[in-house]
Amino acid sequence: FLDGKEPPAVSDYRVALMDWMTAKDNPWFARAAANRIWESLMGVGIVEPLDEESVENPPSHPELLDLLARQ
Repeated sequence: FLDGKEPPAVSDYRVALMDWMTAKDNPWFARAAANRIWESLMGVGIVEPLDEESVENPPSHPELLDLLARQ
């Protein structure tokens, strides 16, 4: 996994991946989801292009994205 932990011994790794992606200590999933929903509703994402949030490509409104991700 990307967090460096050993994956749990399960019969279906998709369940383990889903648990990791939606964990409360993984802020990236909520931010990506909020950005995609915003883009779908408003026509442009808070981060553009949608899948390229980085130091070199910050959100146009970081406080808004943080609020939406927390909600």
